[in-house]
Amino acid sequence: LSGPDTIGDVRHVDGTNVYTYKITSTLADTLTYTATASADGVEASDTVDVTFEPDAMDGTESNVVANPDTNVSTDDGHSIVTVTLRDKFKNLIKNDDGVTLEEIDNGAISSIEKLAHNGDGNYRFKVTSTKAKAITYQGRDGRQGRLVDQKASVQFIPGPVAESSIIVNKTQVVPDGTDSATITVELKDKNKNGVYGRTDV
Repeated sequence: LSGPDTIGDVRHVDGTNVYTYKITSTLADTLTYTATASADGVEASDTVDVTFEPDAMDGTESNVVANPDTNVSTDDGHSIVTVTLRDKFKNLIKNDDGVTLEEIDNGAISSIEKLAHNGDGNYRFKVTSTKAKAITYQGRDGRQGRLVDQKASVQFIPGPVAESSIIVNKTQVVPDGTDSATITVELKDKNKNGVYGRTDV
């Protein structure tokens, strides 16, 4: 018997025409094995395909990546967070329809949309938020419900200025060159996030 991976010693049951081999692999793939025999000057050959499936998801071999992970606008911006699942042998887990993406310690303030999966082991999610803050995400596989160890953080920032307010601490000022009033301008985007860092106010 010949093939691309580990083949154990042959086991022959005395008095029969049965020969048994134990085959193992750490590669998740369909592998072809060929049995050949030569007796009485006659060559015989046959093949068989064996499909090895990935093992359970391994949290340390899997990963979560956000793109982009900074300067994502709360107005109309979004980030794509990709969860890649692998087993302990680094085989991709390609057909887990139950994969989810979860926020960590934020109280579900963002929107998570699962995108179509093309069977490559990478599960993609579109995330948006109306809150200007950093949000951390973690992936979970759908078969064992295990969390991926790696996390991804997305920094959402305020959108364009949509509203402003002006506050003055007093409306009557003595015109003596010393007395003064303080005027405060507050800028917000359409989602009520404070807009900071402006130099043109």
